[in-house]
Amino acid sequence: MAAILFKLALFLFVVSLIPIPSQSAVSSIDLGSEWLKVAVVNLKPGQSPISVAINEMSKRKSPALVAFQSGNRLIGEEAAGIVRSVSPQSIFPCSGYDRETV
Repeated sequence: MAAILFKLALFLFVVSLIPIPSQSAVSSIDLGSEWLKVAVVNLKPGQSPISVAINEMSKRKSPALVAFQSGNRLIGEEAAGIVRSVSPQSIFPCSGYDRETV
């Protein structure tokens, strides 16, 4: 019985190594301490293989901020827009917390 299971496992391993063409895309998120960038690797022929996604402000990077205001969650540019008008306890950097506000 153990020999049969071993042969089956070996067969499945060898079959899993056979490359299968794919038409999917892969995305990558770069979360830095100040900025957030999203890139897409596209496998379709005739298109740029790597492109950086553009946010709603037509920029390639967004501030890595999350803000909470009157029950709403604001992310990126929206959170950066309210930095000066609200208390610092409602704005958090995405990559960690500022030690002074914790």
